Amino acid sequence: MVPKALAMVAAAQQGLFTRSQALGAGLTAKELEGGARSGAWPRVHRGVYRMAGAPATDLQRLLAAVLACGPGALASHVAAAWVWEMADSLALHVTRAGRGRPSGVLVHWTREEPRPVLRRGVPCTNPLRTVWTSPPWVTAAR
Repeated sequence: MVPKALAMVAAAQQGLFTRSQALGAGLTAKELEGGARSGAWPRVHRGVYRMAGAPATDLQRLLAAVLACGPGALASHVAAAWVWEMADSLALHVTRAGRGRPSGVLVHWTREEPRPVLRRGVPCTNPLRTVWTSPPWVTAAR
């Protein structure tokens, strides 16, 4: 059974939740692993899970990459351009200050922690920084 607090977190995050969010909601590590093995919440990245039945979308895939990179991470570059509807296709780019790199995600490192803007439920760089860090062809109007 999914604790109500965890269900609320997942509902606000495209059906996703992190290991720390699950443990904070009252699940034990053993329950979390059991749910992952049974398919109740498939593992998307290390430490990131999806509620079974939540539709898999590009937006969810991007948010999973951001969550997998840890606190303070945000969609950037081409990914942020896609979120801001400045690009037609999604490429998983995440900027973060710490270490760690999930599979299939291009991680950009920064010394300062950029201030995230929440757009379509995804923490991302603001439009000006997005244009500054994305190739010119990405920023063309759709």
